[in-house]
Amino acid sequence: MIDDLHSPESNSITSSIISQFTKHNVIFHYDNVTQPRVYPIISQVVTNASYFMINYDSPRGLLHRPIACKFIHVVILERYSRFQQYEHTNKFPMEYADILVFVINLDAGKMENQTEEFKLWKGDFLDKAGGLFILYANNLTLYTMCFYCGEDSEELRKITDLRKDAKNGKIHVPKLRRYINKYTDFKGYRFRIGYTNYKPFFWCETSFKNSSVTEYDIYGSEGELLYLMNSKYNASVEMHNFTHLPDAWVAIIEAVNNRSLHWAVGGVSLTLSRGDYVDFTSFIQYEAFTVLYSVYEDPWMSWRNIIVPFEFQTWLALMFSICIISSLLYVTMQLTGYRGKIPYGYLIRGSLHFLMEQPIPVVRKELRSRWTSLVLMSLWLMVALVMTNAYKSKLTSSLISSNADEPDSIDELVEQDFYFQTSNIDTSMLQENMGTSADSKFLEALQRSSNDSDFCTAVQKTIGHKVGIIDEETAMQYSVQEECRKLMSIEEQQDLRMIKYELFPSQHAWPMQLAAPYRHSFNAIISRLHAAGIFIKWNSDYYSAVQKVPKSDHGTRNGNRPKFSLMSILGPVFIWALGMLSATLVFIGELIHGR
Repeated sequence: MIDDLHSPESNSITSSIISQFTKHNVIFHYDNVTQPRVYPIISQVVTNASYFMINYDSPRGLLHRPIACKFIHVVILERYSRFQQYEHTNKFPMEYADILVFVINLDAGKMENQTEEFKLWKGDFLDKAGGLFILYANNLTLYTMCFYCGEDSEELRKITDLRKDAKNGKIHVPKLRRYINKYTDFKGYRFRIGYTNYKPFFWCETSFKNSSVTEYDIYGSEGELLYLMNSKYNASVEMHNFTHLPDAWVAIIEAVNNRSLHWAVGGVSLTLSRGDYVDFTSFIQYEAFTVLYSVYEDPWMSWRNIIVPFEFQTWLALMFSICIISSLLYVTMQLTGYRGKIPYGYLIRGSLHFLMEQPIPVVRKELRSRWTSLVLMSLWLMVALVMTNAYKSKLTSSLISSNADEPDSIDELVEQDFYFQTSNIDTSMLQENMGTSADSKFLEALQRSSNDSDFCTAVQKTIGHKVGIIDEETAMQYSVQEECRKLMSIEEQQDLRMIKYELFPSQHAWPMQLAAPYRHSFNAIISRLHAAGIFIKWNSDYYSAVQKVPKSDHGTRNGNRPKFSLMSILGPVFIWALGMLSATLVFIGELIHGR
C-alpha cells in the first residue's frame, strides 16, 4: 500500500495543490517510511516557497511552528493520526490562513469506513485551518472539508474536476482557492454563544416560536454588534445564559476554553489571566472601575464647625493678643503714675467683652484719665469687631450647609473606614488589578469587600452607612436609574455620588476559542465601526437618557473650605500695628507731661 504514496499521479496532484498557493510556505510532515515520497513532490512544485521538513521518527523531535507566516502543511505519514503529535508540540499548530493537505492510503474495500474514521479522528485543531484537503492516493480521489460552512459543515465533499494533462500525463486540480474559507459567509452555521445580562451593554430575552425554535431579542451595543455580524456573515446563533451562575464570567471563560461555546458576549473584560485560556477580539467598549457611595454625615461635624472657621495658628495669635493687650494696659497704668491696684482679671474680662460683643463694663476713672489706655482700648475694639464678624459669617456659612463629606478617591474612603460591595457576577477582574497592586489602600479595600448582595441591595446598604460599591461606572449609572430608583426616595437618590478619581480602566471584548479563525474577520468589522463612530451612536441610544449620578466634589464641603489664617486678616493686623505705634507715641507724651 505504501507504493501508492509514491505514484507519479498522486505526486502531481499534491504538487498541483502546493503550486496554487504561491504566498504560502510549506511544511512537510513525514516519517521514515514516507520520506522517499517528499522530494519527488518538491521537484514538481512551481513556487518559490520555503520548505520546512519534520520527520516524526527523528530523535530531534518535532519543530515549533514559525510565527507570522502562512503555511501549507503536507502530511504524508504512514499513520495520519500521528499528526496529533504536532498539535501537542505547538500551542497554536494552525493559523486561520494555513492549509492542510493529507495524503492517505485506504483499503479499497474499507473506503467508506475509513472516511468516517477520518471524520471522527479530526482533532480540535483542524478547524483552525483555512482549508483542508484529503488525497486518497490509492484511487486518486480528492476530498475537501469546510468548517463553519452551514448545516453540512465538517462533511467530506469530493472534488470531481481533476484534469489530466495530455502532454505530460500529470493530473492538475484547478481553482482550489474557491475551497478556502475566508470567514465572510458562514452559510447559516449555528454558533454557540454564552452571555451574561449586563446592561446597558448587552441583555437577551428569549421567546419560543415552537417546541424546536427559540427566538432571541437582544439589546445593547454588543447586541447591535451581534445582529450586524449575523446579517453580514450569514450566521445564526444559539444563546446560552450564564447570568445566574456563581462567578458567571469565570464559567463563561472555561466554557469557551473547553470548546463548549464558540465565543461569549455581555461585558466580559480583557485581562492577562483570561488571555491564557481564550483569544479576545479587538476591544468593543472602554470602561473604568469606580466607587459608588452615599454621602455620609458625621454627627460630630457640627461641633467641629465651631472651631474650623479659624486656623489653629489664628486662634493662638488671638489668645496671645488678649494677653498682650491686657498686659500693656496694666503696665501703662503703672508707668504713668497710678499707685492704686487694678485687678489683672478685670483687664482680661474687658478684652473678651469686645470679642463676644457683650456690653462694655464701666471703664474705671483711672483708665479714662490716661490717653494711652484709651488708644489701646479703641485699637482692640476695632480689631475685635473685624475678628468677631469674620468668625460669625464663616460659622453661619458652615452651619447652614450640609455637614456631609464627599471623598474623591478610594484612598479617602478607606481612611474613613468604608466597607465595600463588589459584583456578584465575578470578582476576578478586581482580584487581578487590586489584589496584585502595590498600593496598600487598594489591598485594604479588597480585604474589606464582599459580594454577597445583588446590585440594588448593595445600593440600599450604602444609604446612611459607610459602604461603597466597586464596579464599572456606566453599568452602575444605568442600574441605579433604571432598576434601583423605585427602591429609594428622592433624597436618597440625591445623596449618591461617584468618586472623582477612577480606580483602573477596563476594556470589553468578546472571548473566543484559542486561535479561532473567524476572529480576524470580526476584528475588521469592530475596527471599522469604531472609526465610523457607530459604537458611540449605539451607546447613546441606550444610555444617553439615563440621569447620571454626580461625581464627588470634595472641595465644596465644610472640612475643605479655606479657613481664616493670619494672612487672611492682614487688615486687622495692620490696624493693630498702627495702633501700637500710636499708643507708644501717646505713652511717651504722657510720661513727658507727667514729669
